[in-house]
Amino acid sequence: MKRVNTILFLLFLLLGETVIAQNITITGVVSDKLGPVPGASIVVKGTKTGLTTDLEGRFSITVAPNAQLVISCMGYKPVTIDVKGSRHKEVTLHEMTQNLDEVVVVGYGSMKKRDITGAIVSVSAKDIESSQPIDLSTALQGKISGLDIMTSSEPGSSSTFRIRGTSTLSEGGSNPLFVVDGMEVDNIDDLNPRDIASVEVLKDAASTAIYGSRSANGVVIITTKQGESSKPRISVNYALTQSSISKTLPQMNRMQGLEYEALRSYMSGGKATSISRDSLNPMKIEDHNYQDLIFRTAYTHQLDASIAGAEKKVKYYLSLGYLGAEGIQINTYNKRLSSRINVTYDATPRLSIGSRIYLALTNQRKATSESRNRIFQRPANYPIYAPDGSFLENIGNISNPVAESVMGKNDYRKYTANIYEYIQYSFTKNLVLKSSIAANFNLEKYARFRPEILTTDKRRSAINKETLYSGWTHEDVLTYSKKFKSGHNMTLMGGFSLRESNVDVTGLSVTDNITDALEISNTFEGVNMNDTKATWSRNRMSSFFGRASYSYKSRYLFNSNLRYDGSSRFGRDNRWAFFPSVSLGWRFSDEKFLKWAQPVLHDGKLRVSYGVTGNQAAGDFASLGLYTTNYYADSPGIYPNQLSNVNLGWEETKQTNIGLDIMFLDGRISLNVDYYNKKTNDVLYKVPLPQTCGFSSSFKNVGDVENKGWEIAVSSDNIQTKNFSWSTNLSLSFNKNMIVSIPEGGRQIVNNVFLIDQGYAVGTIYGWKAKGIFPYTESNAFTPEWKQLTPVFDEKDHFVRYELDGKEYTGDIKKMTANNAVLEGGDVMWDDVNKDGVIDAEDRQVLGCGQPKVTGGFNNEFTYKGLTLSFFFTFAFGGDVYNAYEQIRSEHRWSSLNRGNPINIANSWKAPGDIAKFPRPIGTLAQDNTRAESSLWVEDGSYIRLKNIRLAYTLPKKWAKKIKMESVSVSAMMQNFFTWTNYSGFDPEVPGTGFAIGNDSRSYPRSKELLFGLNVNF
Repeated sequence: MKRVNTILFLLFLLLGETVIAQNITITGVVSDKLGPVPGASIVVKGTKTGLTTDLEGRFSITVAPNAQLVISCMGYKPVTIDVKGSRHKEVTLHEMTQNLDEVVVVGYGSMKKRDITGAIVSVSAKDIESSQPIDLSTALQGKISGLDIMTSSEPGSSSTFRIRGTSTLSEGGSNPLFVVDGMEVDNIDDLNPRDIASVEVLKDAASTAIYGSRSANGVVIITTKQGESSKPRISVNYALTQSSISKTLPQMNRMQGLEYEALRSYMSGGKATSISRDSLNPMKIEDHNYQDLIFRTAYTHQLDASIAGAEKKVKYYLSLGYLGAEGIQINTYNKRLSSRINVTYDATPRLSIGSRIYLALTNQRKATSESRNRIFQRPANYPIYAPDGSFLENIGNISNPVAESVMGKNDYRKYTANIYEYIQYSFTKNLVLKSSIAANFNLEKYARFRPEILTTDKRRSAINKETLYSGWTHEDVLTYSKKFKSGHNMTLMGGFSLRESNVDVTGLSVTDNITDALEISNTFEGVNMNDTKATWSRNRMSSFFGRASYSYKSRYLFNSNLRYDGSSRFGRDNRWAFFPSVSLGWRFSDEKFLKWAQPVLHDGKLRVSYGVTGNQAAGDFASLGLYTTNYYADSPGIYPNQLSNVNLGWEETKQTNIGLDIMFLDGRISLNVDYYNKKTNDVLYKVPLPQTCGFSSSFKNVGDVENKGWEIAVSSDNIQTKNFSWSTNLSLSFNKNMIVSIPEGGRQIVNNVFLIDQGYAVGTIYGWKAKGIFPYTESNAFTPEWKQLTPVFDEKDHFVRYELDGKEYTGDIKKMTANNAVLEGGDVMWDDVNKDGVIDAEDRQVLGCGQPKVTGGFNNEFTYKGLTLSFFFTFAFGGDVYNAYEQIRSEHRWSSLNRGNPINIANSWKAPGDIAKFPRPIGTLAQDNTRAESSLWVEDGSYIRLKNIRLAYTLPKKWAKKIKMESVSVSAMMQNFFTWTNYSGFDPEVPGTGFAIGNDSRSYPRSKELLFGLNVNF
């Protein structure tokens, strides 16, 4: 028996040794293009056996000799390798262009990207920070199809956001809703881009309906950073930017100005005065280019530092940022100091408490509106300084442009505090309650001062105004989610919200300050009582909302949002409104009948959605009858200024969206296409009222606005090797806007040229069309059918006869008139729409539209090891710009001290027979050749801009560690250096306001920038 046991024991040892001999140990290193990748997952395929790489990216694992290893890491494409061959593996991971398991923030929750059924675009912190932006609008411009952002180079200026066109006729209602860490805010001007972890843009009604009444223009959700790793991470970023004006405009020099005076005098029937010809006159001998004096090379310093980490129960992110931005116009700047504290505390396994606090102090000086006007109005030969070195005062009611920029005060100081606190309790792993309260405070202090030297009547004036924006929001959200083993997933969410907003304004406006040394409303003699007052406003909203989501194996998807809102802004019978939406998704790439396409088709999803969203962009008391104050002499009084409208209600937008998402070749190529049809009903609109009623306008629910179009986004990893990669991204947006209906009497013309009427797009430019300039007085000759005749002259330029189609004409002759004056040689030949020979209001027509037909962006990025080169284009086609700048200085109707555009003057009519583009330079004629409502001032605003070229280098991780740093990168970038356009003004990208989309009126010039950046992480 002992012999048998011995044999069995020996056999057991032999079999054990055989089994052990069958296992092998594999070692290796996992890296990316920059170096080792710590924390990468190494899993034996088909099992749960695995481990993660260490800080140096190394791993060691014992497996069977025929096993396969799956190496993966968040943000990288997974790699599968065989263990056969060498027992040491060098594995290189490549970043994913599209990660379907990436979590996307949606309203009151989050979802995996693969389960999204609405039109949502997500932008990561990496994409935002790559352009070293000082504000978020600059970082997003041109990168998201369907999102049109109009920016300005003026430091601290607000940008205009439009998602899928303009869907309302309310002047204050076109911007989307901004949500920062769950808190609704009115603007994001002061937000530090370095604090942002991700931005989600919600474009269709299925995605935005959960926000109900404030989501008709789309929603932008911003999530800020928080700590993740257990080890504290310190990050320091510094950027230095040099800015200069990208384009200057033609301006008359001394001699051109004197010749212009002589020309105007001659054209008016006079002759040049002796002073105009006196080159020794002290008021005529200087020669200034005011653009060289007003605009400068400016510098911007941006310094940001942050620390983020996580302990056992606490996650934290703390940041401090400073921005000191000089404007390219002298004496303009924006300084911002900001701080953010984000903390999450897991008190128990079920209870979490979170806090988000943002504080900012902003000090901004804007240029006075007069300063840029005077650049082109004041003669170049006039002195700037008096003999004693002080600024020369006004001449002919035109102030000194340099004095305007230096001495004119136009200051804004802002204090911002946003606080968001929440508590979250998990009853079970599937049932979670989150209760939050948010408060925001924004105190804006405005100060304006006009010293004696800048005024015509030598009376100083000052304005001091304080505006306090405050509000709070309370929300309770209960979420139930369940994953079933059979592949079914379900999420139910319901919530309640209360919101209040307040605005308090206190203003003091005074005149006759006793000295220029006191630039505040103090020590004055007179008070402007119309601007000296205190006002207060408030609105409240109560809401109930919910969402139901279902998916089966992420193949069949369903989402539905419901919201029920009540607003204090509307009449009692219409305060509440219901905003539903539904969306469906089908991942057809997972169907069995498409298995044959899987080597090429990586993922494919079809999306369909429909929903209703709202807008409450009316005044806080828009439904009530209101009174206001006024003064007669020194006697105060009140009078009614707004009619009540108890039926005033919500503006509703109904939107249908059809989308297609396709990825090819393991995600290397992706295509996203969306078609949308968005119609806004019961538009909130200030309808003009007859003057006889005593009121100018009243808010009503009238009219319909429609937007429909296509959005296309393409991304591609063109080349991807161990050390080199090349990727491309393209976004395109096509939008068609139209006012479908408007009430009788609602037709308006804004700023003299922008038409609001049924059948036209918002931003339509309306006026008289110039067909040319009459070369001769005899050229104003037409047949009774209004066919133009050709005058014939002899060799001495004496008129001989008229011809029509090459044959002599002897019939009746008609002449065109304007303002009861017969048009002559050098006058504009207008398009006579109704063919009656009289140019009047009946001949006005559409001259263009400020809304472009196509917008987009195109980006290419090349990387070689740690070196990255990228260039990014933005473009817009089909939009027009009304050049109000040019119209003002080409009127020729003011005093001889005003100066015109030398190029336009060179192309103006001066003598009989001239073939010219512009009329004779006389502005006092009854014919009104240089009227504002003219096609002469409408230009094509299409452009292609090389937005930036960026070169960056990241040190290899092993080098960075030698100097005790986690990573170090440096970058250099050129921004706005190259723009291709036919527009003659400063820049075709004009920030639109209200209905005046494409109106270039005293706009701040575009700057071109050289930027140098340094990023260090510890």
